[in-house]
Amino acid sequence: MYAHAQQKTKPQLAHHAGPSEEEILGHLKSQNVPTDDLKTILDKIKQLNPRLKDPHLLVGKYRAGVNLGGKVRAKPASSAAGPTASAAYKYPAEIVDGALYLYATNKGALFINSLIRKEKGQVIDIPDTTQLARHAKMQFEAGENRPPFAPGIDIKNVIKTLSKKGQAIVIMNQAVETAKTSGINSYYRGTRHRPVLDVIKPGDVVSANFLMSVTESKRMAERFAEGVYNTAEDQDELGVIYDIIGNPHDFKFGDPVEKERLFPVGAKFKYIGREGTTYRFVEQSAAEMKKYKGDIYRLYR
Repeated sequence: MYAHAQQKTKPQLAHHAGPSEEEILGHLKSQNVPTDDLKTILDKIKQLNPRLKDPHLLVGKYRAGVNLGGKVRAKPASSAAGPTASAAYKYPAEIVDGALYLYATNKGALFINSLIRKEKGQVIDIPDTTQLARHAKMQFEAGENRPPFAPGIDIKNVIKTLSKKGQAIVIMNQAVETAKTSGINSYYRGTRHRPVLDVIKPGDVVSANFLMSVTESKRMAERFAEGVYNTAEDQDELGVIYDIIGNPHDFKFGDPVEKERLFPVGAKFKYIGREGTTYRFVEQSAAEMKKYKGDIYRLYR
């Protein structure tokens, strides 16, 4: 019998019956596959072992930091009371990505922005969440060649976490502000006329008291302006366009056809004026807001 020296090599994958979960995790780790790139992780797992049962669960294991041998990297304990909106606490990728997956669906976006608007002072009902996870999955995966919805993520836990007081704002702003900026350009939002639009004057500043979705396409915004919105009374309101010069953030799970981008909750915009049903705004920096002495108007949609 000879003793063989251990060498630091990349895990070798078995080929007879497909690699095991342990071997796949080792391979993903050796290739430094980003833990936030869910589609790439899932694609690589399926490529390595097409017969693997429940590959989505292995995505979760890889994201959670499962090492070879089945051990999980220890995580620091958090406060039982949970973080506050002013805390420096950072939610794990599972919660942040799960929230973004939800927001990529109509029912999920309505739920999240309803939580945010209520927290910001609007009197509004929160949609029932009993079937939210199922409905969001069905909508996200509708159509041909659609990616899976929230692979490896406990979406019901994400919904529960978002529902805690103040946490929808914390989570969604973390999700937006850690994403790449899209570049300063003109972006558009199609919505319905709001009373505040009759009050503001050029030079006034509005604050987005919701997570604001915008698009690079004015034609796409016009389609949303003509659509049916969250409440029945919206159907009687005039469709309007926000034409915004600013630098929003990319939305990695957004529909590429819609070219959706996101401004964080609390983003400030100076009103420039309007032309017909198009209202023009310019995003304001923190430095610009320090110099501003006027009123700030609440914009909820």
